[in-house]
This record gives sequence, structure tokens and C-alpha cells, in this order.
Amino acid sequence: MMRFCKFFLFLLCFAFWGFAQSSKLDIKVVVTPVAAHYHQPGGLPIPDSLHFTIGTPVHFTITATLHGAPITPTAVRYSFNEDKMEPTPLRALPINQGVATTPSSTMQQSGFLRCNAEVTYMGKTYKGHSMVGFDVQNLMPTVPMTTDFSAWWAEQIHAASSIPMNSEMQLLPDLSTDTVAVYEVSIQAVEPGFRVHGILAMPKAEGKYPVVMRAPGAGVHKIGGMIDEAKQGIITLDLGIHGLSTAITPTSPKVCLKIILSKASNRAKPTIIAVCIFPLCGWWTT
Repeated sequence: MMRFCKFFLFLLCFAFWGFAQSSKLDIKVVVTPVAAHYHQPGGLPIPDSLHFTIGTPVHFTITATLHGAPITPTAVRYSFNEDKMEPTPLRALPINQGVATTPSSTMQQSGFLRCNAEVTYMGKTYKGHSMVGFDVQNLMPTVPMTTDFSAWWAEQIHAASSIPMNSEMQLLPDLSTDTVAVYEVSIQAVEPGFRVHGILAMPKAEGKYPVVMRAPGAGVHKIGGMIDEAKQGIITLDLGIHGLSTAITPTSPKVCLKIILSKASNRAKPTIIAVCIFPLCGWWTT
């Protein structure tokens, strides 16, 4: 019976996955900012120009690809909005040889301008966006600091400093090279027993080097280290914050189960949990 449940669950997941893949094409919407007078010698636009001075007119080109090849959509619409503000109404754009171009826009104060694009192809709508900054180095806080913030922050620092770091450092021979030593490092933080992990890469040659630390983004993902940068003479620390060792692949069912169980560790009775992560599906009993 257990084998049948596993097999049935596998087929069900495969069917849903196949349907989802077949119902949506691999369409990419590319929104590219262009400023008229931001050019290199010879008249070529500066690639990846995302920061401009206040008042600079900027327009956006909107294109689409299917499996990497350019396509001509049947319709393109766009809207603008400043960061965290409501967008303007969607407006249709003419398409010339697969490219739609927005009118120019700008900002008269420091901030970010976002262009939202909607592309229609074979009856389906696909979205993309791009954001540019105007004098972002002059941005100022929009919310005043509360009078009790400094006291609250001091309390947090005191609480954190009361937890022993208990640092650990282990060489990773498989990642190390002739010129770079790579380690898994961890410290105790937040609360007793919780550890923050990372991968430290250091040039082996004696000397003083600049240091780069990469903080994690959203979500749980495997930490790979910044070894190529270390080869160029930089001490690097690739940091994770979810309490998982760098040796663990977070997308595996066992890790997902560990995360689920950590939220329900106070349950005394056995619990049956269904875990479904394509292509591995099954049941675990705790």
C-alpha cells in the first residue's frame, strides 16, 4: 500500500508538472533603458546604464524572445511608476520590427523610476520590467527616526553580545586551490544552539588583502563561495543566515523536512508529513 501511495503521488506530480510546462512558453520580456546623451565615443550607447542625473530624459525599449530567439509580439503595453508608488495607466505602444519604444520620462528628485511592460504573444500575456535611478547617492530617509530607537538598538546589541560566538572553522580541501584556502566557518548567533554558516576563501600568499562579504538574498539556497574573487587577491566571505551547513543542498526533501520539523518540534505525538518536490515524492513519518 505504501509503495502504491508513493507511485501514485509521483504520477500525479509529473502530470501537473508536464501540464504547467506545456501551457507556458519560454518567453522573456526585455526592458532596456536608454538615455539620449549617455553615449560612448563613436555614438554607441553605454551598456547597462542604470543611474542618471536628475532631469535626464530616459526612454525604454521593449523586446521579447522565445527560447532566446527574437519574436514580434502582437501587442505591447507599458506603464511608469516611481518606487513604491502607483503606476500610471497602461498604454499601448507601436511595434517596429519587434521593438516597442516608450516615450521619454525623467525625475526631478532623487529616486527610482520603473518601467513595467506587458507583451501579448499567441494569446498569452508576459511581463517584464526595468528600473533606473536618478542621483540615488542623494536619497534621504523618508521616515524620521523614533526617539526610542537608539535605546532599543542598544538593547539588541547587548542581547546579541551576551551569546558566545563559539566560532568554528573547517578546511574544505575539495574547494581549495594551489593559491586559495577555502573554509566552512560558522558562529553561534541569535540564540544558543543556532549557528550562522558561510564559506571563507583566502589567498594563501602572505600579505594584506581587501575583504568582500556577500550577504544572502531572499530564500534558502546553497552557498557556493566566492573563490574566483579570492584568486584575484580578495578575502571573501559568502554568508548564509538560515542555520544550514554549507554542505547541505537546501532544495533536497530532507532539508525541507528539517525546516518543517523545526517549526513543529514541540509536538510529542508522531506526525505524518507528505513531501512533494519533483521529481522526488513520498511520505515521511516522524
